[in-house]
Amino acid sequence: MDKLAITEGDKDYIILNEIDARQDISQRELSNKTGLSLGTVNLLLQKMIRDGLIKMEIVPARRVIYMLTPQGLAEKARKTVKYIRSHYHIIEETKNKIYHQLENCHRQYNQILILLPGNELDNLLCDVYDEYRAEYPDRKLQLILDPCKINPNKSADIRSIVLYLPADGRPGQTMLPADCPIPQASLLDVAI
Repeated sequence: MDKLAITEGDKDYIILNEIDARQDISQRELSNKTGLSLGTVNLLLQKMIRDGLIKMEIVPARRVIYMLTPQGLAEKARKTVKYIRSHYHIIEETKNKIYHQLENCHRQYNQILILLPGNELDNLLCDVYDEYRAEYPDRKLQLILDPCKINPNKSADIRSIVLYLPADGRPGQTMLPADCPIPQASLLDVAI
């Protein structure tokens, strides 16, 4: 589980989901999977027990198991839908932002080279690429998986820019060698 900022609803969803998947999960394991402190996990579990979403049983060998109640299963289903909707909205906003960045860059550059990060974000970039190519089939746009495949001399001659998604989500990183003459920018920068 990515330990980036998670909302209160996400915390509940993640814990309900983990308990549903494995009843004998410990509070420490929940803490590790969610990035929450052990104390926070304990408080959330106690709240869920009070709210009737889960029940706790002590089993031999001084172990505790947590089980979702019927009310907990219904709440998990509701939170799953909310979680998917919320995250889908964020993905669509990101795709729109990238699409507009491509439009802005094509006002200044003849060719855009999009460096794929080589992870699950490749699908998002490929979707935007396909939509953009459908709208602007004559514009020079290229997806690149390996930055070594970029020919700096050829690309610099035709006013190119390399766009990328920063590995940690923060702009300011460079993806090409410092002596590369091609400008580069994050697809998440507000202004290029």
